[in-house]
Amino acid sequence: MALPETLDEALLQYIWQQRLLKTGSYSSIEGQTLKILNPGELNTHAGPDFLDARIEIDGQLWAGSVELHLNAKDWNTHGHQHDPAYSNTVLHVVYENGGKSAVRNDGSFIPVFELHPFIDEHLIERYRYLMDTREVMPCSAFLPKIGKKVVLPWLDRMMIEKLELKNESIANILKQTANDWQAAFYQLLARGFGFGLNGEMYEQLTKAVPFELVKKYQATSENLVALFVGQSGLYEKGSPQMDKNSATYEFLKHKHGLNSAAINWSFFRTRPSNFPSVTLLQLAKLLIDFDILYHVASTGDIEMMKKLMAKKTKLATPLGKAKTESLLLNVFAPFLYALAKYKNDTLLLEKATDFLQQLPPENNSIIRRMNASGIASANAADSQAMLHLHKNYCQKRLCVNCSIGRACLKY
Repeated sequence: MALPETLDEALLQYIWQQRLLKTGSYSSIEGQTLKILNPGELNTHAGPDFLDARIEIDGQLWAGSVELHLNAKDWNTHGHQHDPAYSNTVLHVVYENGGKSAVRNDGSFIPVFELHPFIDEHLIERYRYLMDTREVMPCSAFLPKIGKKVVLPWLDRMMIEKLELKNESIANILKQTANDWQAAFYQLLARGFGFGLNGEMYEQLTKAVPFELVKKYQATSENLVALFVGQSGLYEKGSPQMDKNSATYEFLKHKHGLNSAAINWSFFRTRPSNFPSVTLLQLAKLLIDFDILYHVASTGDIEMMKKLMAKKTKLATPLGKAKTESLLLNVFAPFLYALAKYKNDTLLLEKATDFLQQLPPENNSIIRRMNASGIASANAADSQAMLHLHKNYCQKRLCVNCSIGRACLKY
């Protein structure tokens, strides 16, 4: 018997874990009667697929591991017969038998249970559809039947997953800054000014202009701007910016023993308003008020953040609505969430999630196509959740790991 196309072990694990087998009298291919008292806990690490299972075999209770494969022969193909990590396996569960028994590393036999006769073919068909469709959301055709009771809680989880990923990224920055939250915020803010294409370049700039110099010169805008202009390498000699800042920069460079940075800035597919030569001065303008900015960022005062970013000076053009919202979404909200987690401050944590709900939703092709599929985005919390869902579940076709996908299979 040929295996159905798109069938994989992820689906078998889901079926086994959720006990989606047809009712009936179960038996091993060797003829032993089987009762599945507990399928076990899914193991996400190396070793058998399920741990701590409880299986009754010919009336005797066995507790141990369960290993799943598409074909019985895969036990030997994967070398489990020689691996002591599988010595506690009490049942080998397969989609189809293939006439192969399973043997532990001590030579003892493991009962083999064939799932194929007990799996609903409609479930296989639905799974095949989810794997093969070209829709941006594989489950879009099922959404009207599934309803908001499934979709909305899952989107809430997606938003938290997204924030947790950013929290991990901030934790890595904190390791570099010896847990200096202000220095970490500086690096995160600078990276945010890359607006996608130049994020890494701005991160390099934070190393070329160390945080201690930002703190030292935040009150003297002439010095701070000169450091950024000079260390960025963006401006050629003879340009207005270099002519204006050259003397100050050379003095500070010598005073602090700075090395010139070789940063490969990108202008390709970048709007003129997002050119690094423009955003650099906008960043410097914000950093002049760093102490105030950090206080506002760490308390989650969204209106004051907007005022600081809209502040007009001769130094740089205003950020504008799109850039402001991008920074609030990608810098300030995740920073506040990470800080709240670090402080174990539940009120600040709630404020961080509410923060996203006060911002308008993102508008790109993925969001528009997901909106067309039936999932509305009322605010940035929704759009962030949808983008995370698309990238980490829909594109990877991890439907069995998604509540919406699992609802499709059960429908």
